[in-house]
Amino acid sequence: MMQLNERMTNTEVMKEHLELMNMEWTDLDDFERKWGSGGNIEAAAKRFNLWWRLDFVGDLLQRDLVDREWLYKHFSTVVLMQWFK
Repeated sequence: MMQLNERMTNTEVMKEHLELMNMEWTDLDDFERKWGSGGNIEAAAKRFNLWWRLDFVGDLLQRDLVDREWLYKHFSTVVLMQWFK
């Protein structure tokens, strides 16, 4: 749990999360131009990195390799914010 916490809460991950939350777009075409892998490789890499991490944690949860209550308590806000964004 400690290793997972350290990998999910370091300064770089938090910075990427905040940068992603501050992205703005009007429609899918605008998003692709500004933030897509063809228009902005750095932004796309940050998005893929964070989303891969969240997917990995979800896989651990699905396999019952991490405590559900602990995971929800510590990471639900970040996951929900990314999902709704």
